[in-house]
Amino acid sequence: MKGIIWKIEGQKSIVLFQNGDFRAVPTPPDAQTGMTVTVSYNRKRMVLFAAVLFAAVAAAVSGTVLYFSPAGYIDIIVYAQEDDRRIIVEFAANRFDRILEIRHFSTESSFAESLPPLKYKDIDEACADALKAASLFFPSAKESQARIQITHRNIQRAQELKTRFTRIIESIEEMTGRRLLAAFKVETLN
Repeated sequence: MKGIIWKIEGQKSIVLFQNGDFRAVPTPPDAQTGMTVTVSYNRKRMVLFAAVLFAAVAAAVSGTVLYFSPAGYIDIIVYAQEDDRRIIVEFAANRFDRILEIRHFSTESSFAESLPPLKYKDIDEACADALKAASLFFPSAKESQARIQITHRNIQRAQELKTRFTRIIESIEEMTGRRLLAAFKVETLN
């Protein structure tokens, strides 16, 4: 593309091109203001830039998909023998152990109101909040029972979650002074 050197600034020259654009280009040898120059663009640089841009966009999109696609589900049902009510909470979690959605709450509106916001929380914190609130929901019961089903893409990960939830239940029992009997079921997500 042809243009006229408008200004020389050391290693770079400002060139006015035929289409009216001003661009900085490397100063040619023996350059003078007003001199006509022909500038060719380096195609390799443009292709490299396009490839890097594509890779960055692909990484951003795949990272977003990875973050927002569920890798597992945790279903928690808590109940007391003396009470007809059941507390049901279902979580969908991503592979980074963040709660993506709460798929189902109990029909007990007072239970739902007692929970802090759980979306995007760490799975341990969200399950601890849900189990603690559920165990306290039955004030007259000395013990509550929980059925926890962990469905995950990775069976080892599901077993790790079971171990972590067992520790959470023990700490809730210490904190509340009530027994929370838990039965776990661990499955792989197909």
